[in-house]
Amino acid sequence: MRICYMNPALLLRRPIAQIIERVSKEHEVGLLIPKPLGKPLDNSLHYSKLPEGVKLYTYSIIQPPGPYEWPIPVTPMFFIQLLRVFWRYDIVHMWAHFYLANLFAAIFALFFRTKLILTMDSIAGYSFTAGKKYDIAFKVYYRVLGWLIFGAPAKITLYGKSLIPFAKQAGVNIKRVKVITTGIDIASKKKGDASIVKREFKLRNEKVLLFVGLLVPRKGVDTLIKTIHKLSYKNIKVFIVGDGPKRQEYEQMVNKLGLKDKFIFTGFRKDVFNFYAAADIFFFPSRGEGLPGVVMESMVSKLPVVSSDIPCIPDLVKDGKSGYLCNPEDVECFRKRLEKLLKDDKLRKRFAEEGFKIIKGFDWSRVIKHYTELYNELIQETEWF
Repeated sequence: MRICYMNPALLLRRPIAQIIERVSKEHEVGLLIPKPLGKPLDNSLHYSKLPEGVKLYTYSIIQPPGPYEWPIPVTPMFFIQLLRVFWRYDIVHMWAHFYLANLFAAIFALFFRTKLILTMDSIAGYSFTAGKKYDIAFKVYYRVLGWLIFGAPAKITLYGKSLIPFAKQAGVNIKRVKVITTGIDIASKKKGDASIVKREFKLRNEKVLLFVGLLVPRKGVDTLIKTIHKLSYKNIKVFIVGDGPKRQEYEQMVNKLGLKDKFIFTGFRKDVFNFYAAADIFFFPSRGEGLPGVVMESMVSKLPVVSSDIPCIPDLVKDGKSGYLCNPEDVECFRKRLEKLLKDDKLRKRFAEEGFKIIKGFDWSRVIKHYTELYNELIQETEWF
């Protein structure tokens, strides 16, 4: 079986890298991935290390200005590489439905026997809001080109059952849908050292709240800051691990609210596992996600999670059993849930243990079987025809 994966953006997505790592042991695997115009592929990007033998197909892109990453292919090599991929491989598996490269892949799929799979981790404009202007643009896109981007794939996979109603709203034929989650490699997860974080940041006896992610409006960092403002009387320290275009704005918000002594913005850290080890609670009030890897990592690290009641997160976090879920804009709900956890050591431990039991069901040793079953099913359909 020959399978080529399409990574839509410069950063190699964690699920794609981890699926390739497993599938390439038994099958021929390729990867179609963009690179900046005039520059080589950056192999230092997160999760970009690939097993030997994976065939790379690269093409040059430019990135328009704006808050989102929407790379645009700018040379004929893109079409040459796409032709090579559809000519050689039995299956092309692409992620996300709103990239220009994937739209062209859908067109190619109409003229080749190669089976196309589309994986969606969210449905922008429906499962979460990207802002009024972008929501309108997405809905127009679904109405005008949905027949192509949702009609060309032989199968569409979603990360959770909770996404199905939103996919239906966007015009997806539910008969083509299969729910397959992403996974996490529990056995290989590095064990963190809390003492390293405590020494570096001179922590004493504070309770530690942790956020890990990109600093953009969708991640809900403004809600996080507002919530901590209501808990400012507590002996807590909040770590914001990550970076992004809104970092300066959030730092200014913290200073304006007089919370400078409560927050530490670390920027990107390669030793994020040490922060999981040092934390008491993982706080992630995001407005829109698929199955967030950082929540999965926190559960493997046996942290209780306080997060948003948005599509897919309830598949991971069971409200009142392994953590708490609130409306992403409900600061008072987040405050009450955090306050309860902060003062109850036994509850934190119980939630952490329950969360670890749940995350075992998302181990790649279990999840990868669902992807290989899907590939075999589509191959058999091709052979039958």
